[in-house]
Amino acid sequence: MKHNPALKITFWYLLLGLSWILYGGNALSQLLDISNENLQLFEVVKGSAYVCITALLLYLLVKSNHKKTIEQLQNMHAQHMAALKEANRKFELATSVTDEVIWEWYVPEKIIWFSNHFSKYYPEPLPADHKLPENVLMELVHPMDFHAFQKTLQQAINEKAVHWMHEFRIVLHNGETRNVFGKGVFIYDAKGGCVKMVGSMQDITPIRTLRRD
Repeated sequence: MKHNPALKITFWYLLLGLSWILYGGNALSQLLDISNENLQLFEVVKGSAYVCITALLLYLLVKSNHKKTIEQLQNMHAQHMAALKEANRKFELATSVTDEVIWEWYVPEKIIWFSNHFSKYYPEPLPADHKLPENVLMELVHPMDFHAFQKTLQQAINEKAVHWMHEFRIVLHNGETRNVFGKGVFIYDAKGGCVKMVGSMQDITPIRTLRRD
């Protein structure tokens, strides 16, 4: 009962109600010396008093538990915000020590969040929130690789795959071609729809150049 406000309120309501019904009438009638002529009026007053008293007690109990609930929610929110802040700090630290481009692809919204390293492929400064339309990435893909790139993504989504990997080329704004290796993890909702893809893109041009030589 200590951790169940609804049960606590019900208990006190029943206790007060039963006590009032069993003992309240007799005690008050003897105390106030109520005559038979005034008994009906007394019953009305007694019932009204019961309603008012129980309403007041219920209000006080609900208010007390509401305050405790608010405090618990505030504490939980503070803990979650602290955990989120720490997770963001670790994520930013992880992305700063790798040369890979990290992305978070919001599939239904057709928006992609890119890490700072995407700036070496994107000619303009990244927005403050690092979010760009998905066509920014699509337009980077080499025309001869675009069909295969798009096909592997769509096939993975259709098959409800969790992991995706694909090697393709991108064309920079200065006309330079780079070989990159992309990989990611798909996240689906309860209905099986793809809601997000978290992945990365690594420049493997030096490796491909070395192999050709």
